[in-house]
Amino acid sequence: MVRMVCETDTGYICNMELYTGQGKKLEETILSVLGCNLGLWHHVYQDNYYNSVSIAETLLENKICVFLEQ
Repeated sequence: MVRMVCETDTGYICNMELYTGQGKKLEETILSVLGCNLGLWHHVYQDNYYNSVSIAETLLENKICVFLEQ
């Protein structure tokens, strides 16, 4: 599984992480992939699989706006 951050206009991959089964929590993975974008109030679009109240609160604390794709 690949988790990545892409630029919306061009689709350019800004950062990505391969899931290797190391037992890293989903919240840690999301923050790791978004690393250089934290604190900039960027918008993140994610599907329901990656959403939870805890993750949404953590992203808002790190100044990231979350939108859900359905």
